[in-house]
Amino acid sequence: MAVVPTVGVEPNRIGSEVAGTRNERIPFIYKDFSLDSDIEHMYDVHVLGALESAIEELDLGFDGDTLVAACRLLDRLSAKVALAAAGFDAGRRWELDGATSAAGWLKHRAGMTASVANWTVRTGNLVKQLPVTRQAWVSGALSTAQVRAVEANVEPR
Repeated sequence: MAVVPTVGVEPNRIGSEVAGTRNERIPFIYKDFSLDSDIEHMYDVHVLGALESAIEELDLGFDGDTLVAACRLLDRLSAKVALAAAGFDAGRRWELDGATSAAGWLKHRAGMTASVANWTVRTGNLVKQLPVTRQAWVSGALSTAQVRAVEANVEPR
């Protein structure tokens, strides 16, 4: 899919989509939106920029309540990442970079270990089938450790 930026929109250096050949890459995330290879999908990439800025400015205190609150936010973000990895896997977008799997792509591109990458994709795919667990994890009612316990005791469908 050839992606042409609209007038006045500068491409960012975030991501790429394979064009005509394996070595030719064109940006697919633009200043205010990104294009999905299956459908045009507007997505506010400023959300990740704002998250990055918030993390940069974050100065956690040493008290227990702050630590617990930060851990809950980390668990909620882990849920969102796992679900995104499952969608990335289902769309086989890892093939665009010549990877053999979503987990392999995460290992290479995100610097995850093989076990973390496999768990992330597998658990994202599992909780997509378990709506109550998915919602509880995303909302912070379940921690990532609790989701690991569920994942260890549930057979994928």
